[in-house]
Amino acid sequence: MIPKKYTVADNIRLSYIQTDKFKAEALTVSLDMPLTPENYVLSHVLCIALGRGCERLPSIADINRELDELYSSTLSFNTTTRGDNLSVCLCADMISNKFVTDGTDVLRGVLHTGADMLMRPLLRDGVFLPDTVEKVKISFLDHVKSIKNYPKLYASARLGELMDRNCDNNITLEYVLEATKKVDAAMLSTFYTSLISDCSMNVFYVGSQSQEQVIHALTDAFAGFIGVSKAPPIMPRIKTPTEYISVTEDMPLKQGTLAMGFRTGAGVPENTDTVLTVLNEIFGGSAASKLFLNVRERMSLCYYCGSKVSLLSGNMSVRSGLDNSNKDIAAEEILRQLSLIAKGEVSEKEMIAARQSIEYTYSQIYDSPRALQNFYLEGELFGIAETVEEHKQKLLAVSAEDVCRLAQNTVHDTVFYIHGTSTESEDEDDE
Repeated sequence: MIPKKYTVADNIRLSYIQTDKFKAEALTVSLDMPLTPENYVLSHVLCIALGRGCERLPSIADINRELDELYSSTLSFNTTTRGDNLSVCLCADMISNKFVTDGTDVLRGVLHTGADMLMRPLLRDGVFLPDTVEKVKISFLDHVKSIKNYPKLYASARLGELMDRNCDNNITLEYVLEATKKVDAAMLSTFYTSLISDCSMNVFYVGSQSQEQVIHALTDAFAGFIGVSKAPPIMPRIKTPTEYISVTEDMPLKQGTLAMGFRTGAGVPENTDTVLTVLNEIFGGSAASKLFLNVRERMSLCYYCGSKVSLLSGNMSVRSGLDNSNKDIAAEEILRQLSLIAKGEVSEKEMIAARQSIEYTYSQIYDSPRALQNFYLEGELFGIAETVEEHKQKLLAVSAEDVCRLAQNTVHDTVFYIHGTSTESEDEDDE
């Protein structure tokens, strides 16, 4: 199963997967642009504003009532970043027309509602209402500020900032907070006008309707769309090692949070993303990994310990919640477990567990239209044409020797630590 591609109009392209497996259907409309710090902030503010109402449906309550009548369909705007690319996305989930008995064309109705929200927002003389913009800014600022209340999220965000310290597109929490405060109605309106006039529309649909039905519904709903793409997607780049840096922040928490950053030199640009995925599984990506079984279980050094990777940048991170007294020994053991992989100490049992985890993960992709769509979206952006099964087989073909070679080339260059300063006896929420 691989998406079919159609040109709906000069500025609208459709990727289409027809399947009768699901009762639900998923559709994503995306407008793509280069990622810059300014675009990042404005797109987040805009997405909240677009979800607040439009000319025909001027309130959230009006939108929800219409979606309820369309069999509880959902519509949401969000900002997605992939490498140096940013997308403003309109995501729709709805029941398939074949399960509707009263003749309602759910897809057409949802598309018309979404098109109204995207193309006909509440403006006065071509400008967003100042009161609306201020309320939206408060909502987004509250969200960004709240990240600090969740040590796992905050440690990940701060580690990402530090690992991107030499990048032009290093978007820090501090920058986002300060830049959001400066957004006004005129600035947001200029960004919106540029978005719908300078970007082409890419649509991805997974569901049971024919391509003719989907194309006709899109053509009808977005007849007034005038966007024209000015630039192709920016291809991902592997991040290279930098000088070692370690940063600590005090917070009034009982436990600490350790975040460690690694550069693997592998990923999508090098066609080594499969090896990186398997390395992550064995190192810290599952309950059968070396970090979980040794750092957490055998040595009891932490409350949790796991790794994650970015297949576009090649960055790998380890995050662990622990007592301050265990920080140094835990960090040492995390590095030792990676060095064991580099030395070739990967057992057949570990490889089998990693492959079983991959098999389970990829079997779940077929469980929902949204999961299936998400798998293909990134590949579509960067010109990768692989089915779920083809990619899974490539992962299962990775050898222990491949994993060990990658571990040998992995460099640890960044640490961020939240030092808990609380002496209270009650447990802290480590989420």
